[in-house]
Amino acid sequence: MTLGDDAAFSAGYSSCVSYNIGDCFGSAAGGVSPNYAWGWSGGMNASCGGAYNCIATATAAGRQSVTATVYTNYVRFPATAQVTVVNPYTQISGTTVDHATINAITVPTSGIVTVQIYHQDLTKVGDQTVTLEVGTYSSNPANCTVRYSQPSQPVTLSGAAGNVSPTVTVDSPTCNATLVIKASVAKPSSKLSILAPDSGKDTVNLTTTMN
Repeated sequence: MTLGDDAAFSAGYSSCVSYNIGDCFGSAAGGVSPNYAWGWSGGMNASCGGAYNCIATATAAGRQSVTATVYTNYVRFPATAQVTVVNPYTQISGTTVDHATINAITVPTSGIVTVQIYHQDLTKVGDQTVTLEVGTYSSNPANCTVRYSQPSQPVTLSGAAGNVSPTVTVDSPTCNATLVIKASVAKPSSKLSILAPDSGKDTVNLTTTMN
């Protein structure tokens, strides 16, 4: 489950614990009515009464657990369900440049690189940040360079699942070349993880001339 999400657990007289209410609760044997007690690890938060079901909210990433004890006046049956809680993720979903060719003298002398960054729903965990880095991955011929207006910049992600699109200006080519520009994200805040981009989503080609 993802950090901030709720999960429904249910316990039966057989002391089975499951994610979905109704998976494994049963009637009391021999006319004895069972009662239920609930406990949870530090990364879960719940408010559960004496019923057979419980709703717990994930408050920390990692391996977490919820324990149900089904008991009567005579016996107690504890059982534990473990869940893995993960942070919501962000991922580069596209990289483009508005001019396929830029020149040293004649227009266009610069291009705008746009990096599309997707993030999962963050409404339950609050605003998160990453650092966007944009630079030259390779050039042909080698050692040809351009200038980047913001090779590294913080990006704030917030709200419902969606995309943000920060930009970087590239200019001042030093030779006739074909460059591969690469974008990456790093340094996520504490409640965010980074997923590797799909192939080709983090790069874009740029041709430079001395014209």
